[in-house]
Amino acid sequence: MHGLVEKYDALQTMDMQRIKKLRVFLADETFHQFKTSIARLEGDYPTPKGLYKILEADFVLKRPSVTPIAGPTISWGFHHPPSYEAQGNCYGHGIYYLGQSAKTGYFYFGGENARVEESVSPDDSFMNEDSVTHLLSVLPQFFGKDSSPPWRLVSAWSGIMGFSFDGLPLVGRLSSDLSGRIGDEEWIAAGFNGYGMANCLMSGEGLTLMMLGKNVSHWLPSAYGTGEKRLGETSTVSRATKGLSSKL
Repeated sequence: MHGLVEKYDALQTMDMQRIKKLRVFLADETFHQFKTSIARLEGDYPTPKGLYKILEADFVLKRPSVTPIAGPTISWGFHHPPSYEAQGNCYGHGIYYLGQSAKTGYFYFGGENARVEESVSPDDSFMNEDSVTHLLSVLPQFFGKDSSPPWRLVSAWSGIMGFSFDGLPLVGRLSSDLSGRIGDEEWIAAGFNGYGMANCLMSGEGLTLMMLGKNVSHWLPSAYGTGEKRLGETSTVSRATKGLSSKL
């Protein structure tokens, strides 16, 4: 750090003078060297004292306010072998999904780990506390941490997963043949097959643009469409039953 400042005379440039906060993320082995470098820099250049804040390595991972926000560009899916725990009669479906708010940095983490009798139910008025506890213990592990504070639950909810006959969402205009009603001004974005956190937001955006007459074929998968070939020729009862059975 000291060497860079000396080489480029950084403290004399307008860009450096406009800096309000500097965040540096370092591996453990270089962390203490950096602390020494900052101490020397503040001694040699007292004017910018206070622009630098030393962040302990574990603190960076545990506080959303100081971690890089990747929400606008990426979402995550963690696949693992499905599991069954006989003592609690709990079934894990084999996937966790993770998103991050671009505004707050909060993580949205989900996955199915519930008792078998609760896995197929139309009732989403209750939330299984065992599932919540399980998710709380798993998320920190993806960051190489344990579940001790300050990992804090902000909110939790449950919902009913909608499955389509071919395992893909349906996004587009509904024909009167499919809706059973007169007219063609009904639209749908549904059937995310348990992958709503990865598909729902952009599917909703794509649907809105389609309703406004915009072309989204260059980024929204055509396989998500509601065309006659997909819904008329391939949406059979036997195929839907087979697809759903593979997920249970």
